[in-house]
Amino acid sequence: MAKLQSQSSTMMSPNAKLTEQALKESEKKYRELLEAAQEGIWTMDSDVKNHFCQPAHGGKFWGYTQEEITGKRIFDFMDEKGVEIAKQQLEQRRLGIKGEHDIEYIHKSGRRILCPRWISIPLYDKMGNFDGAMGVIVDITERKLAEAGAQGKRKEIPPVGGNRTGRYHADG
Repeated sequence: MAKLQSQSSTMMSPNAKLTEQALKESEKKYRELLEAAQEGIWTMDSDVKNHFCQPAHGGKFWGYTQEEITGKRIFDFMDEKGVEIAKQQLEQRRLGIKGEHDIEYIHKSGRRILCPRWISIPLYDKMGNFDGAMGVIVDITERKLAEAGAQGKRKEIPPVGGNRTGRYHADG
């Protein structure tokens, strides 16, 4: 097998080698862009399972590694209210409607991640069937807390899953 691969790579035309090199350079630039992005970039399939989540995003927003997130449903990171919002938004994506909405996630530690802005677009397979979504998540928690503090409207959120310290959530 190794001999066959060696022969095939030596038999590549100069154009094919240039194309392969250009592809590798493009992939490198794309990977660097993903790693540098402050926002979370992700893709999910039609069953709402995460296919890709940039490494920084998983740790930053949910406290999980990329491996822990891949294959899990987005609903695994939400409470019941979040699941309902996500299902409504998912139905919009299935209909081909791009969207932007705020949603609350639950961090691996149990704390709530307040109002990340979720911007997503639908994906389709070659036959035109809904095949999932991809998008960007921007954490606007600090902004929401600052707005709530300025308005004097803060309330405690009960901790999720036990006797952890509660976090604050902006009303509205």
